[in-house]
Amino acid sequence: MKALKISISAFIGGMLFLLAFIACFPRLALLINGPVLSNDEMNQNTALFVIGAPLTVITGALIGGVYMRHRLNKKHHP
Repeated sequence: MKALKISISAFIGGMLFLLAFIACFPRLALLINGPVLSNDEMNQNTALFVIGAPLTVITGALIGGVYMRHRLNKKHHP
């Protein structure tokens, strides 16, 4: 049961971080790459998304899993 709670928390953390990344992506792409004037900027935006999305999911999953593991261990040790 403990492993299931950690897995669900990691999944939810990954999805929340992905949602936040997708919500912030237009501003982030504009900040890093500037306005899209040619195909080069569009390719940079694609690379930013393809590299950034998995990294944010992994980060969110790790944070969610570690948080839930800490929370579950805290309950067993009063």
